[in-house]
Amino acid sequence: MLSKQLVHNRLCCTNGGAGDERGFVLISVIMFMMLFMILGMVLMYKVTATVKMSGIHKTGLMRFQGAEGGAIAVASYMSKYRQTNIPQDVLATSQYTATTQVLGDTMMYPLGYSTLWRGSNVKINAVSSDGKNEIETVVFVPLMPLGYGGNE
Repeated sequence: MLSKQLVHNRLCCTNGGAGDERGFVLISVIMFMMLFMILGMVLMYKVTATVKMSGIHKTGLMRFQGAEGGAIAVASYMSKYRQTNIPQDVLATSQYTATTQVLGDTMMYPLGYSTLWRGSNVKINAVSSDGKNEIETVVFVPLMPLGYGGNE
């Protein structure tokens, strides 16, 4: 009977039952490590997805701004130099490609002007360099003030 008790003590309760506690601590530590590893993987996935979406948004915004900048650049050139024919280096850059179409001559009071002007309505179509964004606008290009130089 003594040998059965000795075998039982060696298998189950070594060091007064401390063997069971060590096993519990080992399993608990492994479970916490797994939990933290899974949490870390989820956080990495979320951060990576956020950074990726931020990059996609920024790229799209840059494309839109390229097309918008093209329309503004062409309209500004025509207004500054008071002409509707545009040099090719203004119509096409690395950020945009623009086309223009004169819709007709008219007379009007442009915003910011107090005199009547003769000018042209021009349709500007600007496309970003990759072709994914496009802006189309119609602008009035003031060519000459009326009442000056005998051009009534």
